[in-house]
Amino acid sequence: MKIILLVISSLLSVLLISGCNYPDYNPLYGFWDLEINENGIKQSFVAYFYADEGKTKCEIHSYYNGLKFSAEPASKIKFNKDALSMIVNQNANIKFEGKLDTINQQIDGHLTYADGSGRDFDLKRIPEKLLYDKYPGLRNLSIKSNKYERPIEVNDGWKIGNLTNDYFNLKLLDSMVSRIHDHEFGNVHSVLIARNGELVFEVYFDGFYINDLHSLQSCTKSIGSLLTGIAIDKGFINNIDQKVIDFFPDYIQNIDQNWTEVRLKDLLTMTMGISWDKKLHDNIYMHSNDVVRTTLNQKFIESQEKKFEYRNPQVDLLSAILIKATGNSVQDFSSEYLFDPLGISYFNWDNYRENNYPLMSGSLGLRPRDMLKIGQMVLDQGVYGGKQIISSDWIQESTSFKIKTGQTFDYAYLWWLGESNSKDNIKVIFAMGIAGQYIVIIPDLSTVVVTAADNMDRPPEVVLKMIDDYIIKAINPVKENL
Repeated sequence: MKIILLVISSLLSVLLISGCNYPDYNPLYGFWDLEINENGIKQSFVAYFYADEGKTKCEIHSYYNGLKFSAEPASKIKFNKDALSMIVNQNANIKFEGKLDTINQQIDGHLTYADGSGRDFDLKRIPEKLLYDKYPGLRNLSIKSNKYERPIEVNDGWKIGNLTNDYFNLKLLDSMVSRIHDHEFGNVHSVLIARNGELVFEVYFDGFYINDLHSLQSCTKSIGSLLTGIAIDKGFINNIDQKVIDFFPDYIQNIDQNWTEVRLKDLLTMTMGISWDKKLHDNIYMHSNDVVRTTLNQKFIESQEKKFEYRNPQVDLLSAILIKATGNSVQDFSSEYLFDPLGISYFNWDNYRENNYPLMSGSLGLRPRDMLKIGQMVLDQGVYGGKQIISSDWIQESTSFKIKTGQTFDYAYLWWLGESNSKDNIKVIFAMGIAGQYIVIIPDLSTVVVTAADNMDRPPEVVLKMIDDYIIKAINPVKENL
């Protein structure tokens, strides 16, 4: 399990070497990987050794069940003849030691954890052709151009448009890309822009690429809002006033009677009013095999006023509600009514523990282009490819103001609402996930922006401010109403 935690925490990363001569390090240069399959979980690690400004460096890219998780900094590496050692994470004091076998093209390695335990960690060199078949994004690691290139056509439903000075201030976008390369906004992995229904801007960083899944984190909540609307449209759920407890008759005994008054709309607006001591209950929640029971066991805040309380457990009830209402798995329901109509065939949404449903609070993995499709459909009032996927009534209802949050942004039904600081009177609707995941819809500019990032050490607003300062600001006013 320690190796799993290593991936999720993004502990493996960029490994720096100081003052080395190239000839001594040539045997290391290139790509090496390790695949681990344990308890139904597939993990992959790719180590990329290369020369940069007179020094040898290495990046380790981590994948988890098809989702690329990280390519981040660590420290200290030593290589003497065939002996290799490094610290892969200073905070956790995790060390790697290995021996380079140039004949068999592998590094026989071992990880040692801070508590003294360890495991084998053997890396094998990847042939170039196999590398690009398995990890296509890694082909871009050495490319750090600030020059815009037109998005490529991959027959995924997107019409490719041209980014021109008539539509955007290209110098401002170039400046953004340069600053991303310099990590001024943290670790941004991708930025995509759709304008007037066309994909016009698409840039990937740190070895990420078109086909890499990315964890949406709490952007998943906004997908839950869309799925709720579909369930109402199709008659599986009566309306937003339906009581939550109606879906869980088996749990009705020994629960706080306030649950009998909680309605679906309270869940969608984060106003259920349950008392949730973060330190205590999150620990219980993370070890619970029955999220529904853990959540329904909570007491209520003694208050007559409904207040916004951002809580993951109340949103995770949505998964269980969809299963109860539709008689189908969340994944199959999503595929039939949302993903398939959008041409989304590749996603990751594992079930959580023994609940047999995925968490709605933040566990969906999608490709950035598919995130952009979702934003485009919302912009177009539920229409995609000429078909009404979700009723326009639900799109309008679910993305309109519902409650003040006491924070910078307001809230709708699991969507955030805000305004641009770079342009007057420009409102935005957005899904927001920790570490910099965004689906930003800008109706007045006919624009959708998607970002994926790994900024766990920074507030997510860093990337949102980048979107406002460099993308929204870059949209030329002369074309805003086209």
